[in-house]
Amino acid sequence: MLRFLYAGILHECDYILRITADCPFFDIGINITLIAHCTYYKTQFEYDYYTYYEQGKDIPCVAYVPKGHFKELFSLDALFRAYKDTTYNVEWREHVAPKIWKNPSIYKIKRIEITSEEIESLPVSDINTPADLVTIRRLYDMGMIR
Repeated sequence: MLRFLYAGILHECDYILRITADCPFFDIGINITLIAHCTYYKTQFEYDYYTYYEQGKDIPCVAYVPKGHFKELFSLDALFRAYKDTTYNVEWREHVAPKIWKNPSIYKIKRIEITSEEIESLPVSDINTPADLVTIRRLYDMGMIR
């Protein structure tokens, strides 16, 4: 969590779009939609946290879908408040945003709904194991990811 705070402070950000290094291939449309909910719609900078929720589920897709596409967008202010509140909880500091999305009574969360069909249509794009790298290379060679 601290590395995101430092980056946000250094670059004087209001919001941070989290894209992880183990997920270099992702659907740019998903990110554009996420950013649009923060900036273009009537919710402009009204929420602390923006992310995708599968219809009918109560936790963000980023928490359980290992495809590498799902991102989260959070305010630097919310991240700072979460950091102060996680002094004794190493897990919440390590995983960046669970303190925020597990506490909707404290943080304003914008749920962006996505269907299970939309989730299933995305190719796997995270690289965490040697087998993942083989899969990514195959998908890249087939032109399914770029």
